[in-house]
Formats: sequence, structure tokens, C-alpha cells
Amino acid sequence: MPMKFKALAPVFLVEDVVRAAEHYHDRMGFEMTSYFGNPPEFTIVQRAEVRIALRRCCGVRGGSNRKYLDDAIDAYVWIEGINDFYRDLKERGASVAGPPALRVYGIREIEVRDADGYIICFGEFAASQSFSKNA
Repeated sequence: MPMKFKALAPVFLVEDVVRAAEHYHDRMGFEMTSYFGNPPEFTIVQRAEVRIALRRCCGVRGGSNRKYLDDAIDAYVWIEGINDFYRDLKERGASVAGPPALRVYGIREIEVRDADGYIICFGEFAASQSFSKNA
């Protein structure tokens, strides 16, 4: 069988796994899965095929790349229907930096900050853009 990459799940270090997972559920519409450990040490939240692993790390809260670079992000998620997603996030009370903005590289993006300070950028290709298989 040929090699095939299937998915990627960034691992975010959080102080409280349950609080972090509930934030993703309540504010961003992710499904919660099983917790592992007592107290919970690990879980994965999921929305469609996008997964984010949450790992407890005492004393850590918000290990975002923004600590090192002002415009850094921690994860990038390609989506379709960014306007509907933006409205859903706003209705849920998520921390969204602003409405979808068209970037010079032809992608409409929004940035969302989670409860621990991680920045997730969601992007949708403009109508005339798409991934190049040769890139």
C-alpha cells in the first residue's frame, strides 16, 4: 500500500484539560472526546476532520508562538464556508480577531484565540485560488 498522509493534530499544552476542551466545544463548535487520566491529562477535540490534542502541563497557560513573534499562529486550518463559520463563532462568543479578510496571497482568513491563548488561523481560498499540486 502506498504511503498516504491522513491528518495532523497539533498538541497544545494547557493548564486544565477539561476547561480547554469545554472552550473548544462551547465557543468553537468542536466535539469533545474521551478524557484520559484522573484528573484528566489528555483529550482530543474534533470538528469534522480537524483535531486538536490538549495535554495538561502544570503551570502552563497559553504557550502560543505569539510570545516570540507578534504575528505568529499556532495552527492553520483550511476550511470552506468561512463566512458561515465566522458567524457561528461570533454567535458562540469566541474570541475572533475580526471578520474574514482577504490576504495578498489570495486566501480569506480569520484568527481565533482559544482559552489558553493559542492562535488558530482559519483560511479559505478566494474563488479563483486553489492549492497547486506542484507547489
